[in-house]
Amino acid sequence: MPRLFIAVKLEKAHRERISNIQAELQKFDLPVRWVKTENIHLTLRFLGSVDDQVVPALTETLKTAAGKHRSCRLELKNLGAFPSVQRPRVIWVGASEKSGELARFHEDLEKGLARHGFEKDDRAFSPHITIGRVKSPKNTAPLKKYLADQGNITIGSQKIKEIVLFESTLTPQGSIYQIVKSFKLNKT
Repeated sequence: MPRLFIAVKLEKAHRERISNIQAELQKFDLPVRWVKTENIHLTLRFLGSVDDQVVPALTETLKTAAGKHRSCRLELKNLGAFPSVQRPRVIWVGASEKSGELARFHEDLEKGLARHGFEKDDRAFSPHITIGRVKSPKNTAPLKKYLADQGNITIGSQKIKEIVLFESTLTPQGSIYQIVKSFKLNKT
């Protein structure tokens, strides 16, 4: 069974800019597992292990949802952490989209996934790019200070033209992502 997720690929320049921020933070020797530059993306929905027989219907659902929505502009700015800067577990770059198109796409996606037996995600849709996961709360004072002092940054913006279904393979060296299929948004 493939381990799948639905995401927006980030432009190379944005991934590299985020990688530079990660490199700055790595100087603090933090207990963080960093996302590899090539794997930096905006997750729309993590699906987990999916039965091979469900994949064709899933791709049809994604094609239908993408066909209903326009491309939109994604703004990448601000650094933060979940659940909070004072208790960082996930380090993120913020992502926002002013027209509401991305949120409407996400809502249609959730409805389509429910028809295939995927439970609705209980959390509100909060677009962000995960750049690292904190492995231990020890020695995170430099991270907290950096996020408080440097959190108000702008990475850039990009047009979202397609949605991607990825397969994630876990290895001892980290996850390897492979594109299963891309779905162009209908209206540009």
